[in-house]
Amino acid sequence: MSTALGARPGVAGARRNVPVLGATSGVLNLAVLSWSPIIPILLERRGAPAFGVVVTYALVNLLGAIMQYLGGRLADRHGAKRLIALPTTFAGLLWVVMAFTQGWQAMAALYVLINIIFGIQSPSFTTLIADSVAPAERVQAFNLYQFIISPAYVAGPILGALVVLPFVPPAVFIAGTGACYVAMGLTRLRWFVEPRADLGAARSRAPGGLAAEARAAWASIIGTPARRRLLLVTVGVTAVLALTVNGPFLSLVGHRSDGLSERSIELLFGVGAVGMVAASLFTAAIARRIGDGPALAAGLVVHGLAAAAFALRLGLVGALVLFVVLYAGFQTGSVAFGSRRSAWAAGRDAGAAIGGASAVAGIAVFLVLSLAGALQGLLGRGAPLLLAAALAFATAVVALRRDPIEAAMPGRVGPPRPVMASRS
Repeated sequence: MSTALGARPGVAGARRNVPVLGATSGVLNLAVLSWSPIIPILLERRGAPAFGVVVTYALVNLLGAIMQYLGGRLADRHGAKRLIALPTTFAGLLWVVMAFTQGWQAMAALYVLINIIFGIQSPSFTTLIADSVAPAERVQAFNLYQFIISPAYVAGPILGALVVLPFVPPAVFIAGTGACYVAMGLTRLRWFVEPRADLGAARSRAPGGLAAEARAAWASIIGTPARRRLLLVTVGVTAVLALTVNGPFLSLVGHRSDGLSERSIELLFGVGAVGMVAASLFTAAIARRIGDGPALAAGLVVHGLAAAAFALRLGLVGALVLFVVLYAGFQTGSVAFGSRRSAWAAGRDAGAAIGGASAVAGIAVFLVLSLAGALQGLLGRGAPLLLAAALAFATAVVALRRDPIEAAMPGRVGPPRPVMASRS
């Protein structure tokens, strides 16, 4: 029975994947978020110039995203279970190696390599959640996953500010993170249930050699209006997050412009994630009522406005308030984006479509981060956050527009809405 993001899961016990994925991700986030917001500062402390930090994060986004296409293809052939569990374990070993490196170049190279591994496993998160439940339950499943992991976004940075950074040497907390990854990778391998019952059918190779494979790959990315929408929104969302919560600029702006200490920056990320927890209580209900497209757009707009405001010098209290709003928008957008892109990617090659869109997004984000670095030098440290706000608004507009085909797509949530008669 096919379960490729369009049918009811045909494997017994697959529903437990969502809470198991959430619980293990929560543990990993708790460990890594207790220190990862200050990675840009650690790189600078080891001698990295400002340009070196920006290049490191540009490579993280570029290579990590490009590898998502490979990850999506592998997930279609071998299943999401392996493509999540095994890379988690290997990433843990690399964290341990990083703990004992010297020099910013070695740390940066390992950080890039770890994120390449994250890129390989990333499409499988979407396909595992979507394939483990019925289409009508997907937005609830994505919201459940985000709800389970969101407390770690609060507890991790607060733990880092109060305990880890003041009292634990960097080598110890980085190695401890690696041990958590190894343990959670093995836990996932033991407790996940592969939800796809048609993996054998997904292994067939298109006739005609590499040229045919390339054409098929490109068709999986832009072959339908829904897939083209997936590509555009993935580029926009990835770029916005690379300029905000997944990039160095929030930490650097807070540290250099507002004069916040490393512990204060950790506290920002921890208290800000309270907004993520709060938003998770009502995001699913909002998405069901207005549709996940509008919910995605709303999350992007809120996130972008908060990022732009953070470019101002507001002090610690003002920054704390903005981070709560920033993470509330992040949570709403993440839940809606997970549900929406699983619908846009519906089909047997869903993993390849999601991974391919992310790979293209990685190339675009590399250019965006390069532009942000140049703007930072010309206009000041807050310029990348203003760029993030502009991209958030543009992506929200794309997310709100509808294709007629979407009305009949599996996994659509929310009340029926009139189909547009024509589109420009």
